[in-house]
Amino acid sequence: MADGLIGQTLGGTYRITRSSGRGGMGVVYEAVNVRIKRKFAIKVLRLSRTDDQDNFDRFEREARIGSRLGHENIVQVIDFNHTEDGSPYLVMEMLEGKDLAGVLGRGRKLPLERAANIFRQACQALTAAHAEKVVHRDLKPENIYLCTRPGGGELAKVLDFGISKVMDSSTVLTQGSAVMGTPNYMSPEQARGKIDEIDHRSDILAMGTIMHQ
Repeated sequence: MADGLIGQTLGGTYRITRSSGRGGMGVVYEAVNVRIKRKFAIKVLRLSRTDDQDNFDRFEREARIGSRLGHENIVQVIDFNHTEDGSPYLVMEMLEGKDLAGVLGRGRKLPLERAANIFRQACQALTAAHAEKVVHRDLKPENIYLCTRPGGGELAKVLDFGISKVMDSSTVLTQGSAVMGTPNYMSPEQARGKIDEIDHRSDILAMGTIMHQ
């Protein structure tokens, strides 16, 4: 499925030019809108997982939340659709840069001014999400992306709201005992799978862990 999409035009609009990465739920491609000639990122759910309703629901939820929040420091989701073979995909703004994990992985400390700027922006993204009663639940350096503003300066974007929790939702999409997230950045209640106890404070703990790192 992955290589077969290259060269195709999804929905008569987005021509897939190359694969740019793989994640736990799917493949990310670079695409060009054939009408306005603008680049976008396309995230496609792996075909082998489309029969897993929980994964599908999380993928669709990422689309809804990404388009709903509409904040400068949260990756923008433009569209949600399906390929001809039924695989769901997200259309997102194209980001050029690197994630925070890649920066930290080089083993050097960030200058205080740069670190403060990155985390101020990431916290602004969280503030916007929490105001809409959305808890991310998987904050980690890989989900903070660093790119350059059009006018110069570093812009931080929070990615991947696929396992987020919507506090005012009448249903919880993941099972009550499921442990979702990345162990090194989990709050105790999240690690114990106590979904009903998870709120914005879990994100705050994860952000503090990233800042310490």
